[in-house]
Amino acid sequence: RWAWLARAPSPAAIDGRPLAECLSWYARETGVAPRFADSAAGARLAGGTLHGEGSGLAPDAALEVVAASTGLVVSRDADGVTLAPR
Repeated sequence: RWAWLARAPSPAAIDGRPLAECLSWYARETGVAPRFADSAAGARLAGGTLHGEGSGLAPDAALEVVAASTGLVVSRDADGVTLAPR
């Protein structure tokens, strides 16, 4: 009877967290691991600290907020989600 609870999304915790941690959260929530189009940009940005509010956002919306705040663009295709520099 409580099985739905395991499928319920956890809130997006963005403020004060590293980008890599937010991307891991997104992957856990959606089953899709975002990848960087440019490995150099990924290495440079992955450790950066994010600021802002994400509570109440669905995973895709939270990813858009995170991407916008770090100068990235999100693209989705059959292979998954890619983050690329603007």
